[in-house]
Amino acid sequence: MKIAGAFMAGLLAGAAHAAPDPAARARMAEILREFDAISTIDIGNCDHEHPAFSTAYRALTDSPNAVAMQRVLAHFDLKSQPPASVEHNPTADQCLAALDQAKGLFERHGDYIRKLAAELPPTAAAD
Repeated sequence: MKIAGAFMAGLLAGAAHAAPDPAARARMAEILREFDAISTIDIGNCDHEHPAFSTAYRALTDSPNAVAMQRVLAHFDLKSQPPASVEHNPTADQCLAALDQAKGLFERHGDYIRKLAAELPPTAAAD
């Protein structure tokens, strides 16, 4: 499974869909492209083969930045478009490097993503 594909699939579950702001949507599309660009490894293999990665990955996907990104991507109906080719047997170092790159993207864009998520209409309550 590709890192952005897996990451974004986990992030795209259930948020409200309203008319998106074109400028904010364009910026989020660019941020998503940055995440897709680092998606060159098989995240499933990393998760299965490298316990240190698994723990750090779970912490990242449960972080406020990731939760906010899930909401914003769903709101703007943006989908991940990771590279067609990935490394299916990445080393622990490759897995951790990709995770560090994702953390770096969240450090760079997290404030904006969280601010945008906070401005979205509330999500519908689950039945």
